[in-house]
Amino acid sequence: MRIEKSDGTLVRFDPNKIIKTCMSAGAGLDLAKDIAKAVLGEGYDGISTSEIRMSVYKKLKKIDVDVAQRYVCRSNMRVRTSAVHLAEFDAHKIATSLVQETGVNMSFAESVAKDVEKELARMQLNYVTAPLIREIVNVKLLEKGMESVRSRYTRLGMPLYDVKHLLERGHPGMFRFSPEAAHKIMSDQIAREYSMLSVLPFDLADSHMSSQIRIHDLNYFALKPSTFSHDLRFFLKKGLKVDGTGEFTAVSGPAKRPVSAFMHAAKVIMAGQSEVSREQYLEDFNYVMAPYVANLSYEKIRQLAQMFAYEISQSAVCTGGQLIYANLVMDTSFPRHLRDVTAIQPGGKSVRGIGYDDYEDEAKSIFEAFCEVLSSGDNLKKPFIYPRIIVNRVSKKDIGPVVSAAAVTEKNGTPVYMKGRGYHYGIRRGTIQHVTINLPQLSCLRGADIEGSLENRMKKSFEVLLLKRKAINRNLSADLMPFLKQKAQGVRYFNPSKQRYVISYSGLEDLVIAEYGRCLNTKPGLRRGLRIVRLMQKMALEFGEESGLDFILSGDPKGVSHIKFAINDARVFPKTAAVRGGENPYYGMGHYVQARSLSEKLGCEGRLNIASKGKSMTRIRLSGVKTEPDKLPKMIWDILGRDDVKCLSLSRMLMVCKKCGGTNQKNALICPQCRSRKTAIWASDTGHLSDIKSWSPSRRAALADDRRYGTDCVGRMLQAKCKKAIMRY
Repeated sequence: MRIEKSDGTLVRFDPNKIIKTCMSAGAGLDLAKDIAKAVLGEGYDGISTSEIRMSVYKKLKKIDVDVAQRYVCRSNMRVRTSAVHLAEFDAHKIATSLVQETGVNMSFAESVAKDVEKELARMQLNYVTAPLIREIVNVKLLEKGMESVRSRYTRLGMPLYDVKHLLERGHPGMFRFSPEAAHKIMSDQIAREYSMLSVLPFDLADSHMSSQIRIHDLNYFALKPSTFSHDLRFFLKKGLKVDGTGEFTAVSGPAKRPVSAFMHAAKVIMAGQSEVSREQYLEDFNYVMAPYVANLSYEKIRQLAQMFAYEISQSAVCTGGQLIYANLVMDTSFPRHLRDVTAIQPGGKSVRGIGYDDYEDEAKSIFEAFCEVLSSGDNLKKPFIYPRIIVNRVSKKDIGPVVSAAAVTEKNGTPVYMKGRGYHYGIRRGTIQHVTINLPQLSCLRGADIEGSLENRMKKSFEVLLLKRKAINRNLSADLMPFLKQKAQGVRYFNPSKQRYVISYSGLEDLVIAEYGRCLNTKPGLRRGLRIVRLMQKMALEFGEESGLDFILSGDPKGVSHIKFAINDARVFPKTAAVRGGENPYYGMGHYVQARSLSEKLGCEGRLNIASKGKSMTRIRLSGVKTEPDKLPKMIWDILGRDDVKCLSLSRMLMVCKKCGGTNQKNALICPQCRSRKTAIWASDTGHLSDIKSWSPSRRAALADDRRYGTDCVGRMLQAKCKKAIMRY
């Protein structure tokens, strides 16, 4: 006998299905067999499944009403699948899914599926969803003590309430509220959960969740490297394939004209955004681009710089509605690592004997043009958040370019200053992953061995970084990173083994104060701090020797880890956590020192910079007092002249008028130009300017409590009125 299914197909009658369904509803084996035999005797060729179900129901009802009712619910139950259609419930599919996704044996999977089937029958539902079935499976796995299997079988996603709240009210992490930004928040949640549940072992995931360490950019942990430094010569010589292969997008040949060259540079950064999670750098930008502006007037060069700035700063229409974190490394004079390097000229050509040192005047003009454009701001005079210039001081004589960059610093505090940056040249390096260690939490663990616990966290960070390398290598093998995988002359553009693996630390001074009662700007406190940093540095070197990779210890943690750590510790260790800020807890960044004089601050941080092999940024927040034109360049020059300062950031807090776009450093809540009260406060603590309206109270408290330094090198605290304005804003 054949039966007709709901979709019209004919299949052979299988009495075992009736027996199994009746038994799952609570009927005994003998009763189930009798009913199946009776249905077979009454049936005919072409009978429908609905007729069979009705026949079974009537027979069961005569014997046991409760069993009959459960049978109706069980036999009529449909599953709304992820493919958005209704299908008949089949317990065998649960067992098969468990075997495929978790690797358990079939007999165990079938026992779980049977338990799930009984649970669903008890609920008497007309239809169930695939997520509900999966959750019940997970409950049954937990009941059987199979936590590791449950973690592999769990479903990723967001609660319906959270999605609704996101679409209606936005999210603090959004740069701007838009459909694309909302979509990114949702997809980030899935990627973050995947990394926690599938990529990271339980102990490492738990260390992140308990704020022992912070794994930055967890949403991209299984997908992208953190930062990357591009060598534009690769594209200027070979042309540009923004998809990496030229299969799906138009392919550009080597740029022949200045506009094309600058647009290629912008497109490299935009293409890289899809495969790099944070900052991207264009190395030696002014010298590499210099051959393309030969014989152009300064005004033409300035227009090219302005065009490039707008291309990058208006890129918030890209993935996630975010800006592209583009950094232009500008050399103040001809760098040694470009000596004897043949210059790439328009059309991708090169002429023997003509190098980049033949274009020093053009390189200086590009430097000056970008400084002028970034200092002037956009059409409303607002500062360009990106691109940001990295001023690479090549020699001790390069005072002129520093003066030009200081004008941008005076206006908005966006440039970063470095000394002798050349170690990226030709290698195309970046940071593959960044992990930060929570130092102050060590003081909360009363009776614990500080140094032993620190070593344990360093080893965990090491394991995380090796897992990231494994994930990136897997993505390259699977062609998931086509832009970074492309080759020229047989050499792949991106090599994971050449990247940096960074371990940083947060709250060194907070730990020293909690354990020893001394600040870092005291001799006993500094001595303790140096001991801790040297221990971590020693371990980082050992990791590098063991793995053959470039492991770096940095006192410059990324993001707001010092805020996240403090908030967690204040909640978990309310009596022992050495947090600052009272009700708005925060820790200090890295080995950041707040001293009354700048020289004292630089002296303490300098010793710690040397202990970490110069891989830390010196951060100085400038006061809002307008300086004399020649004072700030001299201040910058003097700081860069120190042997213990390799990288310098000077930031400002700005008032930006939302009506006229006016910007000033007085932080007044009323615009001095148009008298509008529609103003915003912009500040930086993670590398770029942003409106502090989206900042958490703890993050604002850290900003308000920070010392500001003027060109007189004296550290000043903000007035109480200004602090209140920051906290209320």
